[in-house]
Amino acid sequence: MLRKRKILLPVVAFLYAGLFTYAAVYKLLDLPGFRNELNDSSALGSFSGVLSFGVPIAEIFLSVVLLIPRFRFPGMLLAVVLMGLFTGYILLLMNAGPSVSCSCGGFIQRLGPVRHLLFNLGFIVLGLSGIISETKYRDYFKILRVQNSRPAGQETGEAEKL
Repeated sequence: MLRKRKILLPVVAFLYAGLFTYAAVYKLLDLPGFRNELNDSSALGSFSGVLSFGVPIAEIFLSVVLLIPRFRFPGMLLAVVLMGLFTGYILLLMNAGPSVSCSCGGFIQRLGPVRHLLFNLGFIVLGLSGIISETKYRDYFKILRVQNSRPAGQETGEAEKL
């Protein structure tokens, strides 16, 4: 069981890194188109210049962070937050009407709004699963380290601190 928990976060992080890299490269290859689609959004139009560079750069940065074991856990927290923001943007687009399209690009853009929303929600669930499994895994080993570091016969409790 611990072995499955230990491998879940790296696998999910690799999937997120692949997805973010794919989306960032696609956006950068069609930067004018990406900027125009952001400009068409009533909520983000005034920020289209900054976002057209900021989003792909953030995605690439986060992809690198997710691949570095030392930073994987905080990177996964940020990745889930970013995916949540993207999901919120899709919900905004769904409420704006059928004329506004997603600016993700590639196969993701062709999913349509409902399937895209489900796709993002699936990634959020995956990310949260990786975070939860890593948290439980870390907590388990933290408990073991604390128990093994106490001298024999010493008990835990508030009386020790006095």
